[in-house]
Amino acid sequence: MKRAENRRPRRVPRTSEEVNEFITFRKRKERLALLTFKKTFVFKFLNSWNVLCIFIFLEILFCFIGPCHYQTHYTYGVGSKFGRDYSSNGKVIVSEVDLYALDGNTYKIIVNEFIEVPPKFTLFKIGKDFVMQKKLKVVLTNSDQTFRLFMASPVIFLSFFLTFISFVAYHFNLNENLYSLSGLASLNTLTLIGIFFY
Repeated sequence: MKRAENRRPRRVPRTSEEVNEFITFRKRKERLALLTFKKTFVFKFLNSWNVLCIFIFLEILFCFIGPCHYQTHYTYGVGSKFGRDYSSNGKVIVSEVDLYALDGNTYKIIVNEFIEVPPKFTLFKIGKDFVMQKKLKVVLTNSDQTFRLFMASPVIFLSFFLTFISFVAYHFNLNENLYSLSGLASLNTLTLIGIFFY
């Protein structure tokens, strides 16, 4: 008899009206919490910071593809690496060119084109973005094409990757949650610091 008395009473299932009322209450509570969070300084600051970081990343990508700030440099030597492909007139493809500049830096550019190797003493232009002043591309005097700097590859990749991540996060409203918003802001900050000191 004692075992029968100690049994837990059966759970009475809720009615559909009670379930609907509970769901409505939870949604209202979440909406009020979101409205309260949107009024806070943290929400406004972190969203503004993320938008600024997206703008900087997009600016880097835009300057790599389109117009940018050019600086003229001069070389005292040029090194080149050739590929295995040949053109119809027997010309060898140039895969990479090392420009030994008078400023003490060596600029490696990715070519992969059938071009004339620039002479030993030549001038070239380095394209930088306007905000971060990162060196992205090179224009040679004997070619109208722009070539990517090898050292710019990580900057371009990180800018593209973080822009994509940010757009996905904002598309799925992840900025309306404190943890995902602060995580995105931390990721953008660390990437921006890495690009700045690279």
